[in-house]
Amino acid sequence: MGSAEQGNQAAPAAVWNSLNPINVKADTASTYADVDVSDYTSSSDSRAGWFDCSAGADDIKLNTHWMDGYNDSQKHAVVTHEFGHSLKLAHGPEIAVMDTCPACYNPNMNNNLQSWDINSYHNVWGVLSMNRRLVRPLVAGAAAVAVASGGWLAYDSLRAGDMHTVHSSYAFDVTDETKVAGFADYVVVATVNRVAEVQERDGAPYTVFDVTVDKTLKGEPVKTLRVVQLGGTLGKDTWQVEGESLLRPGTTYVLAAKTEQGRGTH
Repeated sequence: MGSAEQGNQAAPAAVWNSLNPINVKADTASTYADVDVSDYTSSSDSRAGWFDCSAGADDIKLNTHWMDGYNDSQKHAVVTHEFGHSLKLAHGPEIAVMDTCPACYNPNMNNNLQSWDINSYHNVWGVLSMNRRLVRPLVAGAAAVAVASGGWLAYDSLRAGDMHTVHSSYAFDVTDETKVAGFADYVVVATVNRVAEVQERDGAPYTVFDVTVDKTLKGEPVKTLRVVQLGGTLGKDTWQVEGESLLRPGTTYVLAAKTEQGRGTH
C-alpha cells in the first residue's frame, strides 16, 4: 500500500472484520484478491476518495487535498466507506457510513457502523448462525479475478473489455446546489462541442470536453471552456462514476467547474 494515509487503515478494516469472518482467498498464480490504496492530490476534485473494482487488484484512491485537512475521525469515516465499497456495498442514506459524504455525517456517530451498513453487509456476505458458520457459502473477496494460465499479459490480450463503476465519497454534500456552486470557479450554461481527448491519470481515464459557454452564472465571462470528467474509455475498458453519465456532445448543461491548476482544464 503506497498511501500516506495507510496508518489510518487498520481501524477501518477492523470495523468491517468485526461483523463476521469472510474467507478472502490469498493471491495465487491465477487469482488476485488485493485492494491497493494510494494517494493523489487535486484541489479541483470534490471527491475525498473513490473506489474502482478492476481486473487485477481493486483500487482505493484518497485525495490528500481533503484528507490532510480532516481530523482522525473524518479520515476514519472516509477509509471505512471506501473499504465498504471493496466489500460490494453501495451508497447508503445520510445516516450511514456508506453515505456519499461520510466525513460530513459519520464523525458525529463515533465512527460506528449504522444499521443500514450492517444490514447491507449481511445481505451481501451472510450472517453467523449459533455454531459460528456462515448462513451463506463462503466466497472469495470482491477483488478476486481469474487470470488465464499464461499469466496476466496473456489474459489481458485475450479478455473482453470491462465496465468499471467508480464509487465516490465526496468532501461535501454534492446534492446541495449552493455548496456545489460555492466550490466551483465557474457556473455556466454551456453546450458540449466534442471530446477533445481522453487522459490517463493514475490508471483511470479522464475525458476532456470542449464546450461553448452560452451564459456565465459565476466566474469571469468566457466563450469556451475545456471541461474534464472522471470516466470514459481507456484501452478495452470503460469507467463510469456511479450515478453520473458522461457529458454528451451536442447537449446543453448547467456546469459547475473548478479550475485545475497547471492543466488548463476545469
